[in-house]
Amino acid sequence: MPVAVISIDDPHAADVRELLARHLEFARSQTPPEGVYALDADDLAEPAVTFFSYRLDGHLLAVGALKRLSARHAEIKSMHTAAAAPDEHLYDAGAGPGPLNPATGPGAAS
Repeated sequence: MPVAVISIDDPHAADVRELLARHLEFARSQTPPEGVYALDADDLAEPAVTFFSYRLDGHLLAVGALKRLSARHAEIKSMHTAAAAPDEHLYDAGAGPGPLNPATGPGAAS
């Protein structure tokens, strides 16, 4: 039976950097430069960010992060899948007394 694991991970890990590079490439190909708010590995390693990976039998399938904006407010950052993977964990981890915003444009906090 396959083993699926969602856990806090290192955005500097080699396989993670590869998936993040595809994420940034995709974001930049779909959005004008001034509208790209995707974070790179260094940004995702900041203390206010909790970075997650989804692995199936050790193979990286998806990444995502929560950036804590305040004690009551977080934002989803750099969510990308290499294959179909559940994203409910980000919403569950960010659940709390305040809003959880997808970072999608100029009005999004960074």
